[in-house]
Amino acid sequence: MSATTQQVHGAISALYGQNPAQQREANDFLVAFASTPEAWETSLQLVGTPEPSVRYFGANMLYGKVKSDWSGLPEAHRGQFVAAVSQQLQALSAKPDSVLAARRLCLVMAAAATRSGADATTALVQQALDLAGQGDATGGVSVTGLTLALEIQAAVAEEVNDTDRAARSTLVNVLIPRLIEVLGLSESVLDAASSPDAAHGMSGLRAAALHAALAWLRLDQRGGGGMVLSPGQLAQSRGGLMRGAIAALAADDTAVVDAAAEFVIAALSPGAAETTEDASAVGAIVSALLGHRPAAMAGAEAEDLARAVCRVAVAVSERDVVILVRPDAHPDSLGLTDMVLALAEAHERPVMEAAADYFLMLNTMPVADRHHQLGEPLFKRLVAACLRRATLPLDFTIWDDAEEDRDTFMRFREQILADLLDNCYGMMRSRYLVEIGVALAGASTWQAAEAAVFAARAVSVPVKQHVLNTRASASDFAASGGAEAGRGGIDLAAADRQESNAFLGQLFARVGEAGSAATSGQGAAGGVFTSHPLVMESTARMVGAYAAWLGQAGAGSACVPGSVAYLLAALRVPEAFRHAAQGFRNVCARCAVHLQAPELLGRLMDSAEACMPAAPPPAMAGAAGSGGAGAEGEDDRAAIVEGLARVIASLPSATAAAEAG
Repeated sequence: MSATTQQVHGAISALYGQNPAQQREANDFLVAFASTPEAWETSLQLVGTPEPSVRYFGANMLYGKVKSDWSGLPEAHRGQFVAAVSQQLQALSAKPDSVLAARRLCLVMAAAATRSGADATTALVQQALDLAGQGDATGGVSVTGLTLALEIQAAVAEEVNDTDRAARSTLVNVLIPRLIEVLGLSESVLDAASSPDAAHGMSGLRAAALHAALAWLRLDQRGGGGMVLSPGQLAQSRGGLMRGAIAALAADDTAVVDAAAEFVIAALSPGAAETTEDASAVGAIVSALLGHRPAAMAGAEAEDLARAVCRVAVAVSERDVVILVRPDAHPDSLGLTDMVLALAEAHERPVMEAAADYFLMLNTMPVADRHHQLGEPLFKRLVAACLRRATLPLDFTIWDDAEEDRDTFMRFREQILADLLDNCYGMMRSRYLVEIGVALAGASTWQAAEAAVFAARAVSVPVKQHVLNTRASASDFAASGGAEAGRGGIDLAAADRQESNAFLGQLFARVGEAGSAATSGQGAAGGVFTSHPLVMESTARMVGAYAAWLGQAGAGSACVPGSVAYLLAALRVPEAFRHAAQGFRNVCARCAVHLQAPELLGRLMDSAEACMPAAPPPAMAGAAGSGGAGAEGEDDRAAIVEGLARVIASLPSATAAAEAG
């Protein structure tokens, strides 16, 4: 070991040590040294040292040198350098504790080859295939050789896609003719791993095999990462690759499951020109997914498989939703929809997250162009599943003590579930509201009641558009499939609008009764709407969301006093204060004309003043967005003042306004 290598070795030891000052000094030295010409030879020497951590550091330094300073290495020395790296790789492949360093050297060789031109790159590809064909000491399959071969193949493809346009075009042109041969290596690994007598370690190679195959399938002259083979072409040339990938979705190793899902999803994505064989290939994928249903439904331990199946199903829907929904859809296509929904019903939030886009894609097709099984009954099931996923745990107390992260849960509800429920409402219209009413009536816990209130609020925008905008709602109703095509569409839309108004009238009448009970100190008499502070928070938010309906609809105006009473009661609940204050402002702004009576306005101002805290309530650990400080520290008490000001400003004369003041 040269003196320079010894010095670098000492700096690496200091870097991995415990002394912060020595670590900083060592890091500064190593960063500076890596840019020097001496780093080439020193890095190679470090790879040959006994310590695994030093070997990896040396291999990593070599990779950085090749990526950033290949042009600085004299051309006459490049062949010797590549040969030396290859020798070190062979040596490390026999050392189990040097796997990470060996994999890094695979990257070094790929980076060097692609920078040396087409001949060097194709030679390295062949070297990898030869390495994969070498047996172990007993004459069996060499798992180590296969591992390194797959690492090299993947690295070559990724380095090619990372080069400039001219170099990439040249390299892709020489590598594509070998695509099917290279994919054969990954296919053989997947086939061997599925065998009952597979060599030890073969199962773990599936992730590397899928990664390498995907990297080669993305060898794109344009650098966009599109697939170079369509599903049909892949099925014809290397059908075992797709079969092995779908089988790997059920692997025990999460890394293998994720790699398999990524591969199948990418294979279904746009890229290569479509062929006549694509439809049958996609159909085969759907059929293979259905084969996973029993295992995917087998309890919590099957969640990874269920999530992966849903992700792939989404990719199928994004590629060609028509084959899934058309009136003459294949039974397997209908079975896939039923399976995705069943998985979302049976598993926890991650599976619902993975499945969500599938149902959103189904709703991109008009109901008239869908199979009859993909109508309202399907979305009624989806509403029930969404309600379950929107429900807080039965043992929930405050977020600080919950296993679930608050931001994650709220983002899931407000984005994913809200989108799904919006789509469900588009299909069901007033029948959606009926389902929410049933859920509220049957809520046996405050958590179930809070989830139902959320579901009512989540569709407030389309409900208001449908109920209040009569001209648009008739056409929208017919387009969504909620009404028969033809002359009866307008009549059915009007009837549906009437039913929606009736539901909202009943809902807000109950809210008003709960508000009156809470205001009079009899909160227990308020039913579900006063059953818990978080229910009051959610209900206050719902009231604010429907302020426009309260102000414009005939049925809504009768509910204004009760809704205001509820919001005033909610202002006294710290967890609900923020949304109650914002809801109060919204209702006052939208419903000012219904609050102008002098006696009513006087009581309103007195009650609001009595509910106004001396300081903004602190954020509560239990609430979604509680406390009296809004965005960027805004004091939500100002919303109460603004609401009163909107009512006063709406009075018919300045004199009346003065009297109100």
